[in-house]
Amino acid sequence: MKLKDARHLSAKAQEALRYRVVNAVESGMSKSEAARVFNVSRTAVHNWTKVVASSGATSLKARKRGPRASSRLLPHQAATAVRLMEQKCPDALGLPLGLTH
Repeated sequence: MKLKDARHLSAKAQEALRYRVVNAVESGMSKSEAARVFNVSRTAVHNWTKVVASSGATSLKARKRGPRASSRLLPHQAATAVRLMEQKCPDALGLPLGLTH
């Protein structure tokens, strides 16, 4: 049987694991022992305790994962990019290869 690491857990389960690890370290468990007990890396334990010390426990909350829902370009920038791609040759725009439809 292949063991799964914490990356395969749901976002809520990962959040709960982070809280449990930090609470264990704050209760006196060493970071190395916490890493071993909870099956996470020592670096992760160190980073979680460090972020809690600087930003508080709310920094361990799960966040939305995945790509952004919106474009990174402003609407006028997107329109300009589309217009340039439709009107110009890729070589004229300095692109290394041709664009296909």
